[in-house]
Parts: sequence; structure tokens; C-alpha cells
Amino acid sequence: MDITSPAWRVASAPQRKIASAPLAESYDQLMDPLLDQALRSGAGVEIVGSSGVGRLPIYRIAVGSVCEEKHRVLVVGGIHPREWQAVLTVHQMLAAVLKERESCGLHTRVDVLPMVNPDGFELSLKYRSWRGNGNNVDLNRNFGVGWNHGERASSDPLNQNYCGEKEESEPETQIISSLLKTGGYSCCLLYTSDAADEEDSVDLGGRRIIKKKTMIRR
Repeated sequence: MDITSPAWRVASAPQRKIASAPLAESYDQLMDPLLDQALRSGAGVEIVGSSGVGRLPIYRIAVGSVCEEKHRVLVVGGIHPREWQAVLTVHQMLAAVLKERESCGLHTRVDVLPMVNPDGFELSLKYRSWRGNGNNVDLNRNFGVGWNHGERASSDPLNQNYCGEKEESEPETQIISSLLKTGGYSCCLLYTSDAADEEDSVDLGGRRIIKKKTMIRR
């Protein structure tokens, strides 16, 4: 990472402690078992683009009634890389569906982006509370709808809620937006989690799962 970049200055700032065991030691290690399972099961695997800084491939895995579809659903994981619980949820869900492909339902195709923010994921392995992509852009605040108008959206490149220089400025956001505009999806599920929940988790085979969650929102 360029040490003169705003992203490096954010990374070098004090990091909020979030207790959790790493899901993997790299993006490749995270994705390789899932890709291998998908290919062995006959699922559709496609590279739909690459990350903005590291140029890492972003995969779409298609499961369910791919040839006889009447409904199509898009599932997005990893938009906030520090939220490992959400990443793990999407990966475990996809792994289960790959074992029982009929579980998607009759005439339903599910397209999954297991990790849409690979640069951010690799940064989160070193800087645990990293939220954005490789440019420190909070991807879910980079979409065209309501860009820079949210309650916590920021135009400051050093803020963790930085919305980017302009709407859909980031390749990762462009990929999601393009798929939604052209993919014929009837539904999009974007998985996130409260990073603080990771302090209330339990180790399971080298990974972490939520043990208990009690939350009241007002």
C-alpha cells in the first residue's frame, strides 16, 4: 500500500479491538475451497470483475435451477470486510446449497458473490477494523441512490464511512450495480453484521460463530 495514500493513514491509525479468529490467511485461501466445491458440484463459476487496488478476481457462483429458472436472486457477501460473521454466513450457506442444490426451490436460480471486497478483506487481516475497500471507500455508501446524503456518509477520505469521490466510483460497487441493472434479479440480499457482535462469539473448528446476540434498537 502506498504510505502517502489516505487509506494508509487510516490503516496506521489506532484500531478498535474486535476479537475474532481469522477466516483465512489470504483471499485465495478463503475462496479456493469454495470454488473447488462449486466446480466439483457443477455450479456455474464466473469472474465478474476485479478489485480496484489489488486487481483480485471477484467471483459469481450460480446455483439452483440455472437452466429452468423463473426467479433469480443475487446474494452479496463481504461488502464490509471486517464483518467476518457475515462473510462466514454467506460461505456456509453457499456450501450447504452446493450439497443440496434443490434447496434453492423450484425454478429459482441464486447467484452468489461470496466476497465482493477482496482488497478490503486482505486489509482486514492486518488492520482488523478495516471497513472499506482498498481505497477506504465504504461500498454501501458508494451507490448512486442517495449518494453522500446518508446520516453518517462522509466526504472525508480518512473517515470509515467515506462515500467516495463520486457515486459508483469503485469497481466493486459498479459490479453490483451492473448485475442488478442487467441481471433480471427479483431480489438482492446483502449480508452485513455488527462488527461488535464478534466479541460475543465462540471458536468452532478454527472459525468463529455467533454464540448469543441481544440487541435493542431505538
